Amino acid sequence: MSPVREWAGPVLTGTVVIAGAVGMSSLVRPDGWLVRVTVLVAALAITTALVRRRARSQGLPTMVATAVGAVVLWAWFAPAGLATPPGPDAMGHLLDLWGEGVRHVVGGRIPVTAGPGLALIVTCATVGLFLVSDLVAWGGRRPGLAGVVLAVPWVVVAAFERSPSGLALAVAAAGYLLTLAAAPPVEAPGPRTASTPGPAPTAVLAGATAVAALLLAPVLATLPGAGTWALPSIYSGRHTDAPVRLSTDLDMQTDLVERSDRPVLRYRSSDGAPYVLRLATLAHYESGRWRRDLGGGPDADARDGLLWPEHLEGGTEDALVIDVLALDERRVPLPVEPRRFDSPFQGRYVPQRDEVLGRVQPGSRISLSVAHRDLDPEHLRSDSPGRPADGREIPPDLGGRGAEIATLTREITAGARTAYDQALALQEHFRTGGGYEYSEQVPEPAGDEPVWEFLNERVGYCVQYATAMAVMAQTLDIPARLGVGFLPGEPNADGTYVVRARHAHAWPELYFEDAGWVRFEPTPSVQAGSPPPHAAPAADADEVEAEPQVTPDDAPGPEPDGAPDVDRAEEDPSAADEDDRDQGGEPQAGPGAEDEQSTPWPAVLLVTTLALAGGAAAWLLRTRSRRHGPRGVEHAWQRLRRELARHDLAWPASTSPRAARALLEPHLGPTGHEAMGRLVHTLEQVRYRPGSQDGEEPPTARLDAWVDAITRDLRPAATTPTPSDGGSPERQ
Repeated sequence: MSPVREWAGPVLTGTVVIAGAVGMSSLVRPDGWLVRVTVLVAALAITTALVRRRARSQGLPTMVATAVGAVVLWAWFAPAGLATPPGPDAMGHLLDLWGEGVRHVVGGRIPVTAGPGLALIVTCATVGLFLVSDLVAWGGRRPGLAGVVLAVPWVVVAAFERSPSGLALAVAAAGYLLTLAAAPPVEAPGPRTASTPGPAPTAVLAGATAVAALLLAPVLATLPGAGTWALPSIYSGRHTDAPVRLSTDLDMQTDLVERSDRPVLRYRSSDGAPYVLRLATLAHYESGRWRRDLGGGPDADARDGLLWPEHLEGGTEDALVIDVLALDERRVPLPVEPRRFDSPFQGRYVPQRDEVLGRVQPGSRISLSVAHRDLDPEHLRSDSPGRPADGREIPPDLGGRGAEIATLTREITAGARTAYDQALALQEHFRTGGGYEYSEQVPEPAGDEPVWEFLNERVGYCVQYATAMAVMAQTLDIPARLGVGFLPGEPNADGTYVVRARHAHAWPELYFEDAGWVRFEPTPSVQAGSPPPHAAPAADADEVEAEPQVTPDDAPGPEPDGAPDVDRAEEDPSAADEDDRDQGGEPQAGPGAEDEQSTPWPAVLLVTTLALAGGAAAWLLRTRSRRHGPRGVEHAWQRLRRELARHDLAWPASTSPRAARALLEPHLGPTGHEAMGRLVHTLEQVRYRPGSQDGEEPPTARLDAWVDAITRDLRPAATTPTPSDGGSPERQ
């Protein structure tokens, strides 16, 4: 291999890997780890280039680079750096870090802040990508196959439906095309024909295809049906210095825009559990929009005992303290379980909406006791749809599509025997079984009923999923409404949870006679995380918290929903100026809290892909010159060409065997010269005198021995002759 290629190979591979790491920063915030990864990959690229210049072994550069990478990783992540002696304690520390990273993957929401554990996983994965792709592309001379390995980061980003850096993607694509162009040519077995494209035409064709795709993509995106759906927003990050409000006037045909990481709440519970916090409920759906239920019943003083629409017996209580950071509301964020105020609070409780009306602004503190209901799946299964205490039920206005939606609902729930099982069937239809896709943009309305359009397009975000499930439940005579609030947020080391504006969310609540209003989660887990334990009966009740799972900010899951434009909330006569112009923002449904026992699929994907790619590379390196089955002299000749190309001894496919022999004579010792003569003679006999005694194929072992003798007996030469057709073959 020429000196230029020896340096260009690892540098190009490293560039593509670093670009992939930059692309992953849309999932994992690049605080600290990206700079380290860039420096380490650059150092490994230089290491492999230096070793490859001085070693003929294909695997030695990778082994040396692996050792260098291991030393650097030890210095970065071992308890005392390089001063830490290898041993069980140090390895235990690294395993604990790895486990911490896996837990962040399981329970996090993107973009994740990488703690030490997740930084270790990302760094190891990136280093592994470089080592495997370099080994395949330059050690195994299979740059095309290396593209499978180099695509791993982009596959992960695409799996979470994130938008990667366009510049990073362009750099990765250009680096890979240059890798294909710079790779030494390896001819396929058999004579080359005029129709066989060479490396230059192939690279030009690949580049032209990439450019055409870039030019056509914007055009194709404007065609009918190329868009995707999303739902309205609840949070507005447009004015980040202003306090945050949630909109309760949700329009299913509004795109989701803007995002914000701004912290709005911080809370701590005595049991350490995460809590979904709800601000409002919406009970009236009409042609794509939710309206607040303005109906009435007597309000109650918010200080009057346990706040819950129905009487509740017993139950254990836990303390919950909520600090308001950047929320300005006239509704109080409350857990979805029964609760009471532990400190004086001026407000009014509205039982028919299960809301507390009162001023909440930055600096406010809300102290509560939370009573947990028994929401065991078996109890819910034996429960029946009830009627809310206020008795108000407004059927949804489905714009003439009520019959079709009801028919589809009955088909989805055909095997369900109870109202609870019907709710689970609807939830799982949206989450896993119906082929739905999470998206923040909605298609252009076709003029039909929005729920019906969503059920056909199967693309949307949390407001659409929650709306569809609530409406379909109502067609089964199960009372349903929409809850608007926040997912549990991100855990801190001090035991508190931080809720950000992007954690805004919407979910359906269904009413049962004994249990009351029960939350379900139809939004796919890629955004909303796991469903509540009572809505995931397959989980072991002893291993799942009674509240919705944690949604920390430490896992590579997709980013939550984001924020929309300012929406107008309806005036509520019972709340006076409760709802002036709220700034909209849609629920941020991220991959949320997964159960601790659930599988860390992103980590499994990375590790499995790396393992498969590494195994494929090792298999190729082991078998590229030892293919199964009988082989002939043509195969031996092609193997020789591949081996000699590593030493920059190559010739065009049109060169005759005699001319190739003349080319190599200055580079061969006596043993290699003799073996070359025998191989050329045999090749000519097989090609030009097939069927004769001299034209019979010799044993494979003899052919392999000749090739090995030639490659072992190479020596430097002052000049390299030009190929000619002279020379005479030697006889066996």
